[in-house]
Amino acid sequence: MALPARMVRADSTGLNNPTVLVLTDHNDLDRQIVDTLHAVGIRAIAAVSVNLLGKDYGSVFTTTVQKFQENAD
Repeated sequence: MALPARMVRADSTGLNNPTVLVLTDHNDLDRQIVDTLHAVGIRAIAAVSVNLLGKDYGSVFTTTVQKFQENAD
């Protein structure tokens, strides 16, 4: 995830400071990705609310997707 985030945000892409959203399905994986991004010099923000996405352009956000549990009927 660090390489694609860095490549998309590179000046050579011409995307002009895009926002990157990384979705995971486990909290542990989300923390691991944030730590990895920080280790390579990318500031990542754990998005706990959709409201964060509209206020900070050009950032890297991570969040988890909540799965639905099926009934055991």
